[in-house]
Amino acid sequence: MPSFGAWKDQIKKTYKYYKDLSTLELEYVINKIIKNNKTVKKSVSDWPKILDYITAKFPKVDISNVPVYIVPHLAMYKSGINGNGCYVTHLDIILVSDKVYTVNAESKTVFNKIVNKCIGIELNVEDIVVHELLHAVSNRTGGLKSSKAEEEFVYTNCIPFYKSKGMTDKNIIDTIIIPFCFNDVMVDSDFISKMWNNVGVNIDEHVLKADRNKVYNKYAEQIVPIIVEESRIRAQNMIDLYYKYGQNMAHCNLNPKSGIDARLDTIDFGTEL
Repeated sequence: MPSFGAWKDQIKKTYKYYKDLSTLELEYVINKIIKNNKTVKKSVSDWPKILDYITAKFPKVDISNVPVYIVPHLAMYKSGINGNGCYVTHLDIILVSDKVYTVNAESKTVFNKIVNKCIGIELNVEDIVVHELLHAVSNRTGGLKSSKAEEEFVYTNCIPFYKSKGMTDKNIIDTIIIPFCFNDVMVDSDFISKMWNNVGVNIDEHVLKADRNKVYNKYAEQIVPIIVEESRIRAQNMIDLYYKYGQNMAHCNLNPKSGIDARLDTIDFGTEL
C-alpha cells in the first residue's frame, strides 16, 4: 500500500497534468481566435486616454506592451470564452469582442430575456479594454486573493476613468457595474433563498437544473426586478467604499449588511500600486 506522502505526490502530479492540459487547450483556442482573418491586433497606445489614465493612476506599473486583439463577436462566442473580453494571464494578452453587451445577447430563456430587458445594453470596446488592462495591472502587482476581489478591484478602479467622461454614479452602475453585481446576487444563496420565500416558492424542492430553470422562467417577471434592485444597492456600496478607502482596497464581500472587516480579509496591503 503506498504511503500517504506518495499518495499526495500522485495527486499533485495528476492535478499538474490536468492543469497543463487545460492550459494547452486554452492556448489552442486563443491561437485559433488570433489567427481568424477578421481579428485585428492593436496596442494599448491605440487608446491614448486609457493609457494616460492607467499610467497616471499606477505610475510604477507598465502595461504599454500588452497586445489587444479585437475579435469577431461570433468567433469569441463559438470559442467557448465567456464574456466580452478576457485578460489571459500566462500569455499577457487581451481579447475583446468587437460587439460588447452587458449581458448574454444570445440568451433564449424567458428569465435571461427579461434580464436583458432590464440591464442589457451595448457598450463600447474601450469599456472592455480599460477593464482588462486593469487586470493586467493587478497581475503585474501580484494579483488579489480571490476572483471576486480581483473583479471588484478592476471595476472600482475604472470609476475615475468614467467620471472623467462625465458619467455619474448612476450611469456607471447602470452601464458598467451592474452585471457583476447581478452575478454576485445570483450566487448569494442566503439572498436568493429569502427572495424565493418572499415569493412563496420553496426553491429547494426543485433540485434538477431543468426543473429549477422552469421555475426561474415562470417567475421571471416577479424576481428579476428584485435581483436588479439588490444589484444596484451592492454596486452603489462598491462605489461608496471606493470613495472612502481608495484604490488599494478590495471589498470582496459586496453585501451591504456585512462589516468592513469581512472586506479587509482579502486585501494584500503589501502590494505596491
